[in-house]
Amino acid sequence: MQQQPISDPRIIQHLSTIATDGVDLFLLAEGTVRLVIIHGTTMANLMVANHNPGGPGAAILTEGYLLGALASSTLKNEESLGLLVESDGPIRGLSVDANAFGHIRGYLQSEVSQGDWFGDGTLELVRVSVDRPRPVRGQVELTGGSTLTAALQEYFRQSEQTATAITTSIDQDQDSRILGAGALLVQAMPGADRSVFQMIAEEARRSDDLGAAFSSGATAADLVRTRFNHWNPHLVATRNVEFFCSCSEERFMQFLAALPEKEQEDILLEGPFPLVTTCHNCNSNYSFSRETLTALFADKSD
Repeated sequence: MQQQPISDPRIIQHLSTIATDGVDLFLLAEGTVRLVIIHGTTMANLMVANHNPGGPGAAILTEGYLLGALASSTLKNEESLGLLVESDGPIRGLSVDANAFGHIRGYLQSEVSQGDWFGDGTLELVRVSVDRPRPVRGQVELTGGSTLTAALQEYFRQSEQTATAITTSIDQDQDSRILGAGALLVQAMPGADRSVFQMIAEEARRSDDLGAAFSSGATAADLVRTRFNHWNPHLVATRNVEFFCSCSEERFMQFLAALPEKEQEDILLEGPFPLVTTCHNCNSNYSFSRETLTALFADKSD
């Protein structure tokens, strides 16, 4: 991946004064309720530096990244997942990939300035594991006016039959800078008391100021202590979360080398040169000269 630097001096200074990104996992109510808190302000700003999606687009894609991080919080080893949205609205959809190492990447299919961005469509979660021969897929409807957060919450209720409450929160200034980005998930575990879970879920829904809290310098531990301390929280794990893509010039060269011979001949004949390839997931560009491609395609023919 080619990470573009954050160029806004205000954002650079702001990020130096707040807590670092991360995923914190807690158990509440004697281990019967699972709590996940995501702080992703730096992740969001590094994503914006590469994708440059604009005000509304930056918020929508940040929400997708936060939800991908929440959904991937139970992944292990080489597991990964995709959060895919397809819709008939102006934005058409988005794609977010996440893995067990906390690497998040993804893109919007289209950009819009205002309005009902998604319209009607679907949100699909695809889980990939080396232990399964096929990906596990689940899907819910996305209706006009609904949010990605509400759709993922409904996914857990329908597809995984798990009582879940999710909150995402993004604090932006008047110039659409992302000053704070956070998300919170609570899920009932086996043996959970329904009334206790409902009280915790209500507290989670009231935590719609996570972005502002992180922007002011709060940590996940601060939020748990002030909002969930009544249910005896126990920290069980902390994990990484970051904007990261595994693309590289070498991978794109492998892709070009695997093209059918006719397509390679057309590239050398028609260009243009340099040939610029783009990774949709992180918006990195890799350029290849005619000389490089001539040598690459000749190696294949040998």
